[in-house]
Amino acid sequence: MTRITNARIAGVTFLLYIVVGVTTMIVARGIPTGADTAARIAILTEHASLVRINMLLGLSTGFIALTLGVALYGVTREEDHELALLALLCRVAEGVSIFLRVFATMGLLWLGTAEASDQVAGKLVLAGFLFKLKGWNVIMAATFFAVGSTI
Repeated sequence: MTRITNARIAGVTFLLYIVVGVTTMIVARGIPTGADTAARIAILTEHASLVRINMLLGLSTGFIALTLGVALYGVTREEDHELALLALLCRVAEGVSIFLRVFATMGLLWLGTAEASDQVAGKLVLAGFLFKLKGWNVIMAATFFAVGSTI
């Protein structure tokens, strides 16, 4: 593709990134938070349809990040190949961390709908870890986004 085509794709992708990101935040506001891990799992299970919509938006965001990385690489590779490659890798890491957040949410939904057993404590520990993982992934994705954009 030409540099102009890549620039157009990057511009549209940036705008799409904003629209999907804002939509994700709006949908997430409809899902209340709980005081403890068990309450949070129960809330996710109650609002499973909103959670699934948010997961689809998350998957879209991950693919948008990857598309943006490739388009920006196409724009910047002639200027400085190494920096363009580093920015692309940041976008790939951003996309992967977004996908990990979606997988953590899938795991939490599964834990919320799984059969009750006498291993409730283990289930709560795993759910607590997945909630933490989701929070860490937001920070990681934002960091890779910032570094990739700065480069």
